[in-house]
Amino acid sequence: MNEEYDSILEITNAYDYVGKNLYIGGTLSDYSKFNSVVCCTPDIVCHNRTNKITHMVPFNDCDELPPERFIQHIVELVLNDLKHGTVYVHCTAGLNRSGLIVALVMIQLGWDAKGAVAHLREIRSCSVLCNETFHDRVICEPIAIQNKSIGN
Repeated sequence: MNEEYDSILEITNAYDYVGKNLYIGGTLSDYSKFNSVVCCTPDIVCHNRTNKITHMVPFNDCDELPPERFIQHIVELVLNDLKHGTVYVHCTAGLNRSGLIVALVMIQLGWDAKGAVAHLREIRSCSVLCNETFHDRVICEPIAIQNKSIGN
């Protein structure tokens, strides 16, 4: 087995609480705990009939980032939904795609980039943002959203 697979096996929770009503994780069978679900996984249908809001914003976990405006759009969706309750951002394993979006949201909420990544690795897995392209996007270009305001 390779190291990345071993790290994924270390994840004991299907999802983890980041803070301020924000959660990160992998694909679940039940999303009823959350007011809003943001699905970043291609080819997954998120059956979220019990929730108020579902956003299907799929992109690939690869060496190429999606367009910057698309990333900004997802971050803005999450920030807006946080004003209304719990938000669950997920991809397949809750490491890279969701890690990218959640780290950028955390930065908009006042975290510094390195602190956001460290926190996600502490609560979720040391493999969060193991995709170097996604990691570098967070660390090198953390400010993407112009409007940082969020309601409590």
